Amino acid sequence: MTSWLRGRVAALGAILNTASVGSLAAGGALAAVLAPRQVYLLAGALGCAVTAALAARLRPGWAHRANISFAAERSRA
Repeated sequence: MTSWLRGRVAALGAILNTASVGSLAAGGALAAVLAPRQVYLLAGALGCAVTAALAARLRPGWAHRANISFAAERSRA
């Protein structure tokens, strides 16, 4: 493995480790303030928001191009 690749792998490991510690700290802070049910609701809402944001970013205009009508299925019957 070349030295520049080793450096990038080490940097990626450091970033992931920092993110892991940060998420544990944030979870502990939320657990001290919120009830368990509120933590689950907040996590679900954030998960839905991130999914919608990524879907909109990765597929621009997907709502306009999507054919969600059932006209084709009705015409076969």
